[in-house]
Amino acid sequence: MDCLNLSIPAFRQMAEEFGEFKTKFLLDSYFPNKVPTFDEFLSDKDIKRALLIITPSKMMEEVSFSYGKVISEKALNIFKSKIGKLNNYNYSQNKQITYKLFNIKQQGQSDNFTWTLRKIEKPLNMEAKIERVQNKLIDFKQNQTPVAKLQELQRNHPEVAQTMLNLETDCR
Repeated sequence: MDCLNLSIPAFRQMAEEFGEFKTKFLLDSYFPNKVPTFDEFLSDKDIKRALLIITPSKMMEEVSFSYGKVISEKALNIFKSKIGKLNNYNYSQNKQITYKLFNIKQQGQSDNFTWTLRKIEKPLNMEAKIERVQNKLIDFKQNQTPVAKLQELQRNHPEVAQTMLNLETDCR
C-alpha cells in the first residue's frame, strides 16, 4: 500500500486516532492484503502492543486502578475524571506519559459502555486541555475553577511547557 486511503472510513478513523504514518505502517505489517474494520484492527494483539493499549487486566499495574471492559455511564465519568487527574499529575511530575480513553461505545440501549485505554509516550498538551475545558463552559459566568486550576498547574511547571514547545519545534 503506497498511500493510506483516507476515503475508507475505518482507515480515516485509525489515522485520526493514531496518526497516518503509524496507521499505514501497522496496516502494511499486519493486514497487508486486507481492509480491516476499526475493531478488527484494535483486536490484533500485536497492534495493541504497538499502540500501547492497556487491557483491563493490566490496568492495576499501569495506572493503579481498574475497571471492567463494560462499565456504566456513571463509572465511565468517574474513570474519565481519574484519567484526567492522572494526566495532570504526570504533567506536574514532568513525566512523558499521557493516558487517553477512546473507542467508547454504548452497548445497545443500555447504560453500559465499552472503552479502550491507550498510553501515549509524550507529555500532556496542557494548552489543548485548557482549551477543551473552556469550550465545555456554556458561558463565562460558569464556574471557571477547573480552567484556573489547569492554568495554575501550567504556570507552576513552565519547564513542561518548554519541553512541549521544543517537541513541537523538533517535529516541524
